Amino acid sequence: MKKILWILIISLALVTSRDALAAGVSTYDDLLLDPESYWTGADGSGGFYSGGNWHENSYTDWGGGYYSWSGFSYSNRTDLASRGTEGQYTAYNLPSGGGVQGSSNYSVGFVELDWMTGTYDPVPITATLADEGAVSGAYFTNNAYTYWTMLEGDPYGFTDPFGLGDWLLLTITGYLEDEITGTVDFYLADYRSENSDDWYIVDTWIWVSLAGLGPVTSLDFVLTGSDTGEYGLNTPAYFAMDSLNYSSGGAPVPIPAAIWLLGSGLVGLMGLRRKLA
Repeated sequence: MKKILWILIISLALVTSRDALAAGVSTYDDLLLDPESYWTGADGSGGFYSGGNWHENSYTDWGGGYYSWSGFSYSNRTDLASRGTEGQYTAYNLPSGGGVQGSSNYSVGFVELDWMTGTYDPVPITATLADEGAVSGAYFTNNAYTYWTMLEGDPYGFTDPFGLGDWLLLTITGYLEDEITGTVDFYLADYRSENSDDWYIVDTWIWVSLAGLGPVTSLDFVLTGSDTGEYGLNTPAYFAMDSLNYSSGGAPVPIPAAIWLLGSGLVGLMGLRRKLA
């Protein structure tokens, strides 16, 4: 009886430690999804929490099976060959898709253009942190719709493939309440060099440090690019993000929710700490 009670106490302590470690860290694996599926915001919740961080979402049902959304969604799709809007929920991560280091879920950001005012400027999307503090960073990559459009041209005939001088830039701005603390730029594609050997389109998860933003309460995300016309950015304005604010810049491995008894009756504490990349 005493042994069972001891096991329950330690198991509870492990779960508590796991939850404390996850606070403020968005791995998105704490969100439930069926295999090869995604969440759009159709439930009208206006966003979602992961690790205590709030990710805004705006969803509009236009009727007849048509809808639009902006802000953040989350997904576990892995079909890298999907093109057009079919690929808008797929993170482009060679060779087999999915989240960082084989994790399932990740978030997808879509930056809407300001067509209401007629400026067609990108409207920042926001993640609000669980607590004020410095953010270590996050992993980013393209999504399949954006990736294939830049590589091959838009399947609907709106844009050509990227060539000399083209680029797609993700800008992350830190806010401490209403005050800007700084910005970080990350090129999701860069064809600006005269040397074509230097051209690239991001096709795997890349760690981007955000530590230089200092203490923040929220982050804004905006996409800008070279392929811009009368109605704003022509390149599909999507990006994928995973492991926001993971403290050591590594990719988390899920922590066991219980302690398993070894054959000798000892309690194993293996897996208490997450393995870092």
